[in-house]
Amino acid sequence: ANAFIEGDGTVSVGSRGRRNRIRISESMVINAQERRDSGIAFLAETDMSFLRFSKRERWLDWASSFRRMDPRFQILRFFNDVAREGTENLEESGLNPELISPLLRCFVRSSVFTVWRPTSLDAIRKMMTGEGTGKGLDIKGKSAKRGMLSGYVPFMQIHEEEHKRRIQTLPKDGKIRVFYSNRERRNEAEEYLQPLLRDMIAEVAAAKATLASPVEDDDILENAMQKLVWD
Repeated sequence: ANAFIEGDGTVSVGSRGRRNRIRISESMVINAQERRDSGIAFLAETDMSFLRFSKRERWLDWASSFRRMDPRFQILRFFNDVAREGTENLEESGLNPELISPLLRCFVRSSVFTVWRPTSLDAIRKMMTGEGTGKGLDIKGKSAKRGMLSGYVPFMQIHEEEHKRRIQTLPKDGKIRVFYSNRERRNEAEEYLQPLLRDMIAEVAAAKATLASPVEDDDILENAMQKLVWD
């Protein structure tokens, strides 16, 4: 079938021999166009609403994950779980507060006492990013408030000269980072420690040779065994 437009605006549909005339006015065309435009506008508005909803949900997910990374929230949740379930079999079974009914929680509550210390925002940021860790009760000292060491707490603090003798030998896989106030102090310490390092290496080599040889003196053997700790 073909469509033919007559001079009076009538549209004829059919073959050349037989036509069925349909009158389409200008208002009908305009109304159809308006309905089409309104439908497109509705779809566009729906898409924009969905995009705003999706963006908001992504932002809320990010904010929620950011909050869960906060060490203050983790500590709060841990002690809340302990208060609900108690400390029995804490390490073996773990904490599953969602599996306990609200009625049973009333009978298994525990008393929890916590001590909170003031912490700088820089220290909290380092704990959230993994650059630093929290400070336990066995570590005394205040974290630096500014500079490169901001947010860090010294692993040990020596106030008296006699306290140096109480420091244990560092394990093989252990490391200690020493910070100096300036480069000159660091270079001075390096010049002092390098000869000691060479002497310790030589003492360890001599101790290994002593233990490999047929020596029966107990004092010599004990001295060699003690020096092997430096290896």
